[in-house]
Amino acid sequence: MAWLDDFKIAIINQNINKIIELQQVMPLNLPKEQLETLKGLIDGAISLLEVEKGKTAKAMHALKKSKEYASSSQKSKTAFEYKF
Repeated sequence: MAWLDDFKIAIINQNINKIIELQQVMPLNLPKEQLETLKGLIDGAISLLEVEKGKTAKAMHALKKSKEYASSSQKSKTAFEYKF
C-alpha cells in the first residue's frame, strides 16, 4: 500500500511534517497484517517525536537563558549610565 510505504519513508527520513500529514489521512480499512506493521511504525514515530521534543525543549531553554542574559545586560548598562 502506498500510504504505508510513504509513512515508513517519512519515519526513516525523520520527516516530522510528513509523518503528521500522513497521520491526518491515515486509511481506516487496513488489513490486519498492515495494522500490525502500522502499530510498530507508530511506536517508532512516537519515539522520534519524543526525541525532537527533547531537542526543542533544550533549544527553547537556551534561548530563554540568552534572552535573560540580554535583558540583564541591558538593564545593567542602563543603570550604569544613570550613575553619571
